[in-house]
Amino acid sequence: MPSGANNKYALGGSRLVKRTAIYENVRDGVKIYYRESDHYDGTIMEKFTSEREAALAGYFPGTR
Repeated sequence: MPSGANNKYALGGSRLVKRTAIYENVRDGVKIYYRESDHYDGTIMEKFTSEREAALAGYFPGTR
């Protein structure tokens, strides 16, 4: 290998993390959120990426 040659190879990696979508709605004047896995079929008012974000926006967990 000649002296002064540059190595142009690099190793890299990444990881994708899929989060569950959080859907929001207002029922009887109360802000409620549902997880994507709950298969909520009502009108979606907003969509958040975490339950914490929904709670900070004033939403409460909904039950089916």
